[in-house]
Amino acid sequence: MFSSEKVNTGRQVELDIARGLAVLFMIFIHAQENLANQAVQESLFGQFNDFVGTVPAAPVFMFLMGLGIVYSRKNDPATYYKRGALLFLSGFILNVLCGFLPNLVQAFLSPQSSQTFLTQAIMNLFEIDILPFAGLAMITFGLIKQFNLKNYHVAFLALGFGLLNFLISPLVPSNPILATFLGLFWGTNSLSYFPFLSWIFYPLVGYLFGNLLIRCTNKNRFYRLVAASSILFYSLLFPSFLSFLQCSETPAWII
Repeated sequence: MFSSEKVNTGRQVELDIARGLAVLFMIFIHAQENLANQAVQESLFGQFNDFVGTVPAAPVFMFLMGLGIVYSRKNDPATYYKRGALLFLSGFILNVLCGFLPNLVQAFLSPQSSQTFLTQAIMNLFEIDILPFAGLAMITFGLIKQFNLKNYHVAFLALGFGLLNFLISPLVPSNPILATFLGLFWGTNSLSYFPFLSWIFYPLVGYLFGNLLIRCTNKNRFYRLVAASSILFYSLLFPSFLSFLQCSETPAWII
């Protein structure tokens, strides 16, 4: 089913559709969280948005980002370092424009509530959303290309980062400045929506999947095998894994 050469090149329509749906679902869930009233959120439509706004949204988008690395025509490390730096910087520019400046203006316009708005402005400035994470992910792929890592190396990285995240996630820095910085890497505070160690698994697995897909001689058979394996995992193994996590008593360490 797989060739040693790249035989399945060119645009993959199903991946474009999946990427478009993932973006649409992210818009759905954010619009609902910020604009919908409780009646809408509790309706069948709201529950549908809640569902598609979880696994089918950002995780799929990040998976496809890693897969896209395989199909990209520009695979030199410098390109990924540059893209990563621009994405990382754009995330904080977006924080300034969408959160920091509006709250700063509100602080001057409402002196009686200035402290509240100033606090919110600082919090919005240091949010770790999807763009800073995407920047770090791109830099990671630059390093993968720089050191010419094989697929099994990338698989070990994905598992290693996941295990590291599991082990150090209880580490909660008492220093707010340190917590803000480390929030880039794991969920040290409520502002860290896309910490690196929690999310890098998706693009790395997408990269591995892409390396199989681009050499696949029978996509229909490949997708059927992937679907069957996924159904088996989620119906049999995943519930047991969740039970293990819920029963494990991991101490909350303080730095």
